Amino acid sequence: MNGQYIFSGTKTDTIPYALDDSTDPPTVTYSGNDAAFAINTGTNSKTDVGTPGSDVFGDTGTGEDLFSLQMQDDLKTNGGAGLGDIMTALDSHYENTVNTISNIGIKTNRLDTKQSVISDTQLTLTTNRSNLEDVDLSKAITDLALKQTAYEAALSATSKIISINLADKL
Repeated sequence: MNGQYIFSGTKTDTIPYALDDSTDPPTVTYSGNDAAFAINTGTNSKTDVGTPGSDVFGDTGTGEDLFSLQMQDDLKTNGGAGLGDIMTALDSHYENTVNTISNIGIKTNRLDTKQSVISDTQLTLTTNRSNLEDVDLSKAITDLALKQTAYEAALSATSKIISINLADKL
């Protein structure tokens, strides 16, 4: 996502998983962290938008991760005797993945709702600002001309009254 890795936790610039096929069996190591990447969605609220790979695929250090299920090795060495346990672990990882996808869907809906509310609020604020700041230019010019004419008439009347009063006093 934009050059960032989605399963690295907060280490979004780090490749989360690396395959080491020089070992037998090949191993996978996790280079991310276990902190979920979050964004601010309000004054005092954050929403996790990333999921650490260890939450989705399991912790690679314990051998309980999805990458450690060695079906091929079990078939070769044990004749498939451990396949039941492997299938149980695979089912568990499947359920975990489905739950993770559901949580991502819930977060996506929540963020879409917040984005819609923010867009509606911005539109309302823009409309209110427009109502307060925008001027009907022709109406403003007409009002100004009327007020200017009234002002000039008042000045003219005042000057005549003052000049008559002064003439009476002299």
